[in-house]
Amino acid sequence: MEAEDYNGEHLMNVAKQAADAAARYLASLDRSKITREYKGNDHHDIVTEHDQRAEEIIKQILLEEVPDAQIVGEESGLTEGGGRVVFYVDPIDGTTFFASGSPLYCVSIGVELDGKLLSGVVNAPSLGWEFKTDGENAWFNDAPIVPMPERQTHDQVALSYYPVLNDLNANEQITVDNVKALKREFTMNVVVGPAALQMCWVAMGWADLSYYNYISPWDVAAGMAIVHALGGHTDSFPQGHITDGRHHLATTLVTYRGKESNPVVTHAMSEAARLRIEFRK
Repeated sequence: MEAEDYNGEHLMNVAKQAADAAARYLASLDRSKITREYKGNDHHDIVTEHDQRAEEIIKQILLEEVPDAQIVGEESGLTEGGGRVVFYVDPIDGTTFFASGSPLYCVSIGVELDGKLLSGVVNAPSLGWEFKTDGENAWFNDAPIVPMPERQTHDQVALSYYPVLNDLNANEQITVDNVKALKREFTMNVVVGPAALQMCWVAMGWADLSYYNYISPWDVAAGMAIVHALGGHTDSFPQGHITDGRHHLATTLVTYRGKESNPVVTHAMSEAARLRIEFRK
């Protein structure tokens, strides 16, 4: 396909081809013998040789299909390209789960075209789940996803990793106060797997929102595209710092499956973003 003819369906299928190949590789492994390494001597951030090999598999297919694409990968960083397409690649989202033998990990590939997040694929091989969108429609294991009715706030389920250790290190008291407010607001605040899968739960209506601080674009681009295709939206923080709609590039964000934002979450994530910025100075 010529570059000027790229569209959401074609790019979704390219991402699916790459994600499926990596998923087959990961599903073939004996995960009882995985060696862990640690990024920057941080035992909270692990990597394995399989993260790197899966990313190589993905990049090879993406560049065969879209040779001038730019690729932003968790393991290999930025692969320069002068074309219209950017792929955001997490070869194993949830490496800690993966290395522990849990099925709660996935391959995540989000696709941006002409500066707009468009399509994406999330493949969870041990669960036999695949979520995808072409930017207009979304599918779960090739069946169309039909948006579920929105729930009242007190019945909503929120998914998040917040707070992480850096949040507590930045200001423990404010962070604890935020967590208390969030716990009071929703029926449940839980972690059910990596961010990409959590966003897919939001897309399916199994949860209502997901919120993060200290997140990266390869973690959220694919899942966010799926939620947005079904009518959801994302807020990023500090509010107003992203003006072109590319909220997947934010470090602090909330993705909702509905149109309305929640003021308690807005306050908590605004504070989290402020503390993150101050903590890094």
